Amino acid sequence: MQLKENLQTHVKTRNIKKQYLLLGSLIVIGVLLRLPSLKLGVWRDEGSTYFNALPTNLHEVINTVIYSELNPPGFYLIMHKWIQWFGADDVIFKLPVFIFGILLIPATYTLGSLISSPKIGLIAAAVTTFEPNAIYYSQEARPYTLAALLCCLILILYCKAINSDKQIWYLIGLVICADIMLYVQYTSLILLASLAIVTVYLWWSGVANIRPIRFVIAGVIIFLLFTPWLKIFLIHLSTGLPWLTKKVWFTRPKLLYDIFLYTLPVTKLQKYLVGIIVIFSFAYQARQLFSRSQQLTALKNTTIKTYTLILYLSVLLTVMLLAALSYSGRYVFPFAPLAWVVYTHSVVNLFQSINNYRTAQLYRFSKQVAVVLLVTFIIFPNIK
Repeated sequence: MQLKENLQTHVKTRNIKKQYLLLGSLIVIGVLLRLPSLKLGVWRDEGSTYFNALPTNLHEVINTVIYSELNPPGFYLIMHKWIQWFGADDVIFKLPVFIFGILLIPATYTLGSLISSPKIGLIAAAVTTFEPNAIYYSQEARPYTLAALLCCLILILYCKAINSDKQIWYLIGLVICADIMLYVQYTSLILLASLAIVTVYLWWSGVANIRPIRFVIAGVIIFLLFTPWLKIFLIHLSTGLPWLTKKVWFTRPKLLYDIFLYTLPVTKLQKYLVGIIVIFSFAYQARQLFSRSQQLTALKNTTIKTYTLILYLSVLLTVMLLAALSYSGRYVFPFAPLAWVVYTHSVVNLFQSINNYRTAQLYRFSKQVAVVLLVTFIIFPNIK
């Protein structure tokens, strides 16, 4: 018995080392793919970042942001300190977003591992490594990669806070990350609103052990910590985005479809074919989740299934709210890594479900098909 336990421990340790080796390799590849783009130079919006971060003290930075941006000041305060410490050479100026973009790779790995397995985490991390927008925004000195990283952290902390014995500590981390994101990008309100709806659903359906008082207190604290900026936020909200054309209501479904295409981690030529596969996979997984949601407490992997349900609902609600508010393009990017984890999980789960009904030979064939699809539609076109 002791020998068997030692062997199992050895195998588990070896698998963990292998997973971290693969993750480390993806991070190195991500760095190599993003380094050349640091020399693209600074364009107009990045020039705005530079002048917002240039004033001599934090108070002046905040005043500058109030009148020159329609964003909260968090990212510009970070850039202000960075410029003071390291200077504003083009490459050095872009390094903070570059670092946030690299950290996004292990963040998607952690989220994918949390909702399913390390295999899903590694595939999601691979998607993040090669995804064109993830590479591009890792060199643009704007808040998008920081916001995307915070989105992943918020979902990780929220899931951990659901069933953990250390719920209070995870809620404290959630409050901190949520408020940082509120001070980095206003659209984070969309994700927080989605999580509020998800919390009500989980509590109402009895899927998870929700303690509503704790979550309500966390939400109140998040709001109170944002109140110093609330007046400016309302001014910015009333101003709107003059460069963004509001879509008429009957075109919002088309915008929803456009957002879906934007979040697909492939180049333009492959989007429609991959989109069909993802939609079918997502629908199949969603049917499984919602048809079993009432019985989750009786299943062996209750926690993982609950985490999966949370992520799927959060992504679905967030995308719907983005479309309802006419947001598209770069405003969607902070939420895209969450979608990549969902797409990875749903597609892999579909292949695994097919394998359950087929012979071992077809099982091997489907794994080969999955690898070919990954190389053909994601890795090869994006490297090219």
